[in-house]
Amino acid sequence: RVRDLEAAFANARLSHLENQINPHFLFNALNTISALVALERKSDAVGAVASLGELLRRSLKHSASPLASVADEIESTELYLHVEALRFPDRLMVVWKIPDRFLSVAIPRFTLQPLLENVVKHSVARSVDMVTATIEITELPESRCCITVRNDGYVPAGPEASAEMADDGIGLANLKQRTKILFPEAGEVRCGPLGDNQFECRLIIPINQAGSSENPEDEG
Repeated sequence: RVRDLEAAFANARLSHLENQINPHFLFNALNTISALVALERKSDAVGAVASLGELLRRSLKHSASPLASVADEIESTELYLHVEALRFPDRLMVVWKIPDRFLSVAIPRFTLQPLLENVVKHSVARSVDMVTATIEITELPESRCCITVRNDGYVPAGPEASAEMADDGIGLANLKQRTKILFPEAGEVRCGPLGDNQFECRLIIPINQAGSSENPEDEG
């Protein structure tokens, strides 16, 4: 009974955290659409609304599960990137380095989007040049994998600014908390500067297949 209570409490915390993160996405997207309307970019605004609608539809469709496959996360993140590309044309390039064997791996839902939001907020929005964000997945020992989002271009200078980028806002804090709940012993999120105007966030989790009975929410 104690384990059942602990599992129920963890599920309640996950539900609260996921409900917290969705308004954050919505707020950013609506600001983008508002700016497009003000600039009389009607077709772009319509496209942004369509991308936002599909992103919300996917969120509601899969709201029962705290995990998603990497492939599903990529599709959702590309909808987000479409909106940001309209907001920051010619200022963000995304490079995907994800081998096919990782596409079915289960990761926390809404993992890639907040990591890229961090890049947009702190680098793209403050830069006049192109910023390149690279998303890469590599295999680690002990059946683990590392999901890395690394960007070049503008990176805030100084330890305080770097610390702000590493631990900023609802998105990253939410991802760290969800990772701790889903993978209490084997998951972690690390963020920090790499030098030479580069910044990196790394999510390390066990390799489980999406839909597998080994998913953390099925334990206990």
